[in-house]
Amino acid sequence: IVYRKSNSCIIFTDGGGQTRERKKWCKVFLNMNAVLFLIASSQFDEHYDALDVGESRNKLSEALEVFADLVNTEDFIAIPVIMFFNKADILQAKLEKRESKISDEFED
Repeated sequence: IVYRKSNSCIIFTDGGGQTRERKKWCKVFLNMNAVLFLIASSQFDEHYDALDVGESRNKLSEALEVFADLVNTEDFIAIPVIMFFNKADILQAKLEKRESKISDEFED
């Protein structure tokens, strides 16, 4: 997606969040001025089967680990990275239903 206004141009590129897509990120992020890293806050109680390690992983924990790996990679040292938690409406609905608690997934 390209957004132009006056003398500015912002290009949004979806780097893909799936594990197999992450190896391509460095190519996508060449010459970037900033990275907007989106995390679904509502996924605090959702899991997936991580085939590469043969275990069930928490989606929110995984996203936070990927973010930490990204910002600590040498290729991204000089690039500003913004973490944005989205899907707050879904998070609020889940918490209001009281079917699951964040404390069940995250001890801190």
